[in-house]
Amino acid sequence: MRVTAVIPVKQYHTAKTRLNISDERRAKLCHLMLHETLLTLKSSPHIHKVVVVTGEKRAKRLSESMGAITLHDDDSGVNNAVRTADAYLRSEDAPISLVMPLDMPLMEASDISFLLKFFIPPACVLVVPSMRHDGTNALLRCPPDIMGTSYDDNSYRNHMAMARSVVTNYGLVHIPRMMRDVDTISDLDSVVRYARPALRRRINDILR
Repeated sequence: MRVTAVIPVKQYHTAKTRLNISDERRAKLCHLMLHETLLTLKSSPHIHKVVVVTGEKRAKRLSESMGAITLHDDDSGVNNAVRTADAYLRSEDAPISLVMPLDMPLMEASDISFLLKFFIPPACVLVVPSMRHDGTNALLRCPPDIMGTSYDDNSYRNHMAMARSVVTNYGLVHIPRMMRDVDTISDLDSVVRYARPALRRRINDILR
């Protein structure tokens, strides 16, 4: 199964503003979470390629050093970033895309394997919601252009409605580690609670 993972990455200084920590700490935290996400994707036998769409130079350097393809984005929003990735995927005849944010540091390769158990060819859409059920933490589309994206308020509901209108094989999949993204200090506290010791130490070092 040739899955291309797509990660839209904002400029660090405009990302995760609800965390209410300094710009420097937010940038370091975003960089760490992107590194963890890339590591997990790299370790998954199902991920054929990783595409990072970003205008953030630090994210570009990190992604390329870890073998990802980078595409330029001018911070015009997640939906535009995904459209940029979709154009690249069409040029590569990529059969399946998996869009996800950078901030799922608890995700493991086995979570991706679990998600793909629900994949039904030839056309399929799968959605993993956020823990609060107000966002989309993973969006699998086969083929990638079967539908667009709607990363706005209640995006997981938007994506489920869009999927329902274009394909018979669609599903909402609950995967706890993939559902734990980081938008608020409460989210970050939860991640620290469940993180492996090495990651917990690195996050706490940033927050000190």
